Amino acid sequence: MGTLLVVAWQRYLHSLGKRPLITKAITSGTLAAVADVLAQKMGGAKHLQPKKSALMAVYGLCFGGPTYHFFHKIMDRVFGAKTDPSTVIQKVVVEQLTFGVMYNLAILTYRAYVVEGLTWAATKAKVRRDYWGVQKQGWKLWPLVAFINYSFLPPQLRVLFANVLSIFWVCFLIMRSKVATVKDR
Repeated sequence: MGTLLVVAWQRYLHSLGKRPLITKAITSGTLAAVADVLAQKMGGAKHLQPKKSALMAVYGLCFGGPTYHFFHKIMDRVFGAKTDPSTVIQKVVVEQLTFGVMYNLAILTYRAYVVEGLTWAATKAKVRRDYWGVQKQGWKLWPLVAFINYSFLPPQLRVLFANVLSIFWVCFLIMRSKVATVKDR
């Protein structure tokens, strides 16, 4: 088993080196689908809804992975590869006030409009109602993730690290959405 994991990791790193954007997009899509399946199970679903998981995979593939990939490229251009505490804190603040804000808005909107199939008016109302609470919760988790990312991980692994932790974040968002939807009825 250990050898299999080593070979899989080596192949992943090879793919990441040759096709970083595609590799990150596919990884993000896969992990978004995993998060959705976990959230459905945690929410007590007796039968999985594969369409919802597939739509979350599309989100990760087309938006999550690519935007995070390009965001880190921009951050590397702006700040370089410095990992001193002052630079890392600047990176964390910039990420949380730009990418984090935009990402949470995007995923809440996508989840409501595309995955849940709400009307545009209902989507706007839901996002307006939920956004600030989600953002505040995000600021409890993501600054630490960003700090670890910028301090200890090589640039090519930053998206993977965030994607793995996004499994828990997406589960939180989906579960929060379910609770809010139940309360609305």
